[in-house]
Amino acid sequence: MLLKICQNFQILDGQTAERIHELVDGTNLYVTFDVGHLCTVTKNYIEFLELLGDRIIHIHLHDNDGKNDSHLAVGDGVIPWDDVLGILPKDIAWSLEVRNLDDLKRSLELLKGYLK
Repeated sequence: MLLKICQNFQILDGQTAERIHELVDGTNLYVTFDVGHLCTVTKNYIEFLELLGDRIIHIHLHDNDGKNDSHLAVGDGVIPWDDVLGILPKDIAWSLEVRNLDDLKRSLELLKGYLK
């Protein structure tokens, strides 16, 4: 089973790394690290990776304004990609979650420059 950080909705559980850690500790559950969703709640990328790094099996990449889960192209919002991309595990699957083909192309160009 896989858990994913929730967006900033009051009725949802799992909005912090600590809470997700509590939910998965002692289980066979794993985590999707959704960088865009984390940006809408805590923006604490390092803490998320430190607490849950051994449980992360998938990464979702998209950008936003820090408040809304708008699935912008990577680099079109407020996420500090230079910092974030440098700390993400590279031995698991990454997925781009963007709105259209143009956003996909722009995101891939940014990622290609990083992954060289």
